[in-house]
Amino acid sequence: MRFLLNTGIFFIIIICAAFLSFNSQIVEIRFFPKGLTTNDFILQIPIFILMLGFTFIGLFIGTLTEYLRSSKIRKLVQKKSNQVEDLNTQVNYLRTKSKSETDEILSLLK
Repeated sequence: MRFLLNTGIFFIIIICAAFLSFNSQIVEIRFFPKGLTTNDFILQIPIFILMLGFTFIGLFIGTLTEYLRSSKIRKLVQKKSNQVEDLNTQVNYLRTKSKSETDEILSLLK
């Protein structure tokens, strides 16, 4: 199963690389409108780098918001997990306690 997943990811990466290589035109990015300032700061980069940059920014923002959204659920799961651990500890204690009382009664009967 892992092999199929990695193969699929590999082909997706190849398709994306081909798509990005076809989009290698240079674009000019102006940070201020043309007539607003005397010294225009113009950045000239290939469009695929611009696309990759905004894709990574979108992935980062999406991951961050999903992490923040699920923080309440993770806290609740941790709390429930701690309760389950405590209950298991109590059950084990009661089992050992009941065994020791039974052993005492049997030893008294002998």
